[in-house]
Amino acid sequence: YNPEDDEGTDDAKVIHPKSDDQRQRLMEAVKNCLLFRSLDSEQLNDVLDAMFERKAEPGETVITQGADGDNFYVIDSGLYGVFVKANGDMKQVMTYDNKGSFGELALLYNMPRAATVKAETAGSLWAMDRQTFRKIVLRNAYQ
Repeated sequence: YNPEDDEGTDDAKVIHPKSDDQRQRLMEAVKNCLLFRSLDSEQLNDVLDAMFERKAEPGETVITQGADGDNFYVIDSGLYGVFVKANGDMKQVMTYDNKGSFGELALLYNMPRAATVKAETAGSLWAMDRQTFRKIVLRNAYQ
């Protein structure tokens, strides 16, 4: 993504409709996210509009180490184990407990996923696709 390529363009904003309750939950989930702290209120609203809810089932793999990054995730609810394969063994390195975010490294740096994240319980995630994430976050970084 090169922010100079879209100067002056009027790209349609990505908007996933949300109820007032969903928007409030999402605002709570993203308020401590380091990536969004420097955004102004308009940019933050663009982030909230662009995110969509994704339900996770126990045992479901949300992202896989080595895969291409498709979405960035902010946790609304649930437990998620983070696993890294090293020397042929899959080792759990941390657990997200009803808060946190993951998946940004693959999107920021256009690299394969650095870890596997699996849902340990049923949960809810907020997701943003790669193109929208890069446009909002990287455009802000260049300003």
